[in-house]
Order: sequence, then structure tokens, then C-alpha cells
Amino acid sequence: MWQGAVEYDFSPDAEYCEVELPKLSELLDMPDLRADDGFALCVNIASPQLEQPTFHLPSHINVPRSTIEGLTSLIDSTSGDVKFVCLEHSVPDPNETDGEDSDDGSSSRPRALSRKRVLYAHSEIVKAACDFFHDLLTGDFQEAERVRRGDSRRTTIVIDDAGFQTVYWLLR
Repeated sequence: MWQGAVEYDFSPDAEYCEVELPKLSELLDMPDLRADDGFALCVNIASPQLEQPTFHLPSHINVPRSTIEGLTSLIDSTSGDVKFVCLEHSVPDPNETDGEDSDDGSSSRPRALSRKRVLYAHSEIVKAACDFFHDLLTGDFQEAERVRRGDSRRTTIVIDDAGFQTVYWLLR
């Protein structure tokens, strides 16, 4: 559609490069752009070379929504082989009380409750999604050692510094 190249030497004194693009009305007159009803702006910053490489957009892979929903439904399914233990906090409603009366006859404020909560996940999905969990479950860590020895069917990971909601959305 449209292509332009500018050679510019960046330096501490020349940190910015300004490139003038064609007017939007000129771009909209191009039949390919009108048919796509959109365009991509690609910027390539590279070291000086004799021949500039051409830029190609990465190929896109369409994943069916049913596949994504199926993988998402595996979070917190007891069929998982990794068990995450974290804390779930219940925040009390300030308008509700626990029914106990204080010395002056007014109701006391409800107490916040925390409990241990377990989330299950599949190790292969977790390892593929995150380098941290890949290293944790395959490296020289205690979690990976238990699996190698065959001590248990599930690997337990205790997370003390994040709540249930955080861990759930991290895994999702």
C-alpha cells in the first residue's frame, strides 16, 4: 500500500526521529485499505546494513473459542495434578454485625475471615503458560523432586503471599 524509509543516526543529542506519513485521505483512497477497513503501521528500527531486510507480519493462528473455554474450565478441576494452596479472605460488610453486643449495648463489628483454599491445575498447561512454573515443576526444586520420586499423585505448591483471587486469575 504505502512504504517509506528514513535513515537516521540516533545519538544522545538526537534522540527523536520525525517521519511524515501520508495524509489519511490519501490512505483511504487506496482500494486495498478500503476493502480491509483498517491498516497496520509497522516500524523497523535496525542497525545500518547494506541491504535492509523486509518486514513481515507474523502469521496468526485462530484458536477456536471452544478450545479456550475448555482449557479455562480445567482451572479448579480436581482432575489437575498440581494443587495450589492459598488463602481466601472474606471481607465483612461494614453494615452487618456478628450479633454480639459490646459492654455499651451496641453491636460489635464483624471479623474478617481467612481460610486455606485449594486450586487445582494441570502441570502441562501451567508449564506452557509460564516460565516460572515450568522451572519450578521441572528444575531442581522440591516440587519437581516429589514428582520424580513418585511420592504423590499431585504436586502441592503453597502460596503464602497472594490471595485466592490473585492465584485464580494468574492461572486462568
